[in-house]
Amino acid sequence: MEIPNWMYDKPIAHRGYFNEASPENSLGAFQNAIDRGFAVELDVQILKDDTLIVFHDENFKRMTGKDLSIYEATYEDIKDLRLLDTDEKIPLFDEFLELIRGQIPLMIEFKNETTSNRLEERGYEALKSYQGPYIIQSFNPLSVWWFKKHAPHIVRGQLSYDYNDASFFKRWFLSNVYGNIVTRPHFVIYDIKALDSKVIKRLKKRSMPLFSYTAKSLESYRYAIDQSVPACFEGFDPE
Repeated sequence: MEIPNWMYDKPIAHRGYFNEASPENSLGAFQNAIDRGFAVELDVQILKDDTLIVFHDENFKRMTGKDLSIYEATYEDIKDLRLLDTDEKIPLFDEFLELIRGQIPLMIEFKNETTSNRLEERGYEALKSYQGPYIIQSFNPLSVWWFKKHAPHIVRGQLSYDYNDASFFKRWFLSNVYGNIVTRPHFVIYDIKALDSKVIKRLKKRSMPLFSYTAKSLESYRYAIDQSVPACFEGFDPE
């Protein structure tokens, strides 16, 4: 399956094109991206009551001040929270899709730290009726495998980094993306700080399409492109 051209041609705003008034993964940040014609990367998670939300962290404290785990929260617990003291709330995934309506391409990260596939099942159900370009990606090989098995027509990517904070086996297996043997992702998206690593060189030799995250300066953004590993961006204007 071919990688869609927009992944190479369009700047991809990491968690939306956010600012002080419209924080990361907010509807305002995504509207800003629509206004600029940027593609967006976003994070999808599932709450205890099976509600899908657009949010990055495993705990709500950094972004809302409320010390509550994603895995223990229901939508009733978080519906009145606001992001970084703004008027922006935590979007439902359905609200996000309704805002986008196919206007810009989507890089959807399924954030699943478990062995359950509730997130993937619910996310795919929401996407079945969505009309617009998107790909999916995940750090969890089980998520990538689920989409290979149940929705092989969707372009899927494996996220990774050096996993220096993990056990030896987990670091060896995940940082080298050895799960690709089974999950067969269409691309790999790797930490931009590791573009000179052995694993990147090995993947290039195997002609694996490569992308990176996250360029936080125009210099690093251009460097990634020069290395044929385009990066999503945040905190600056790439154009």
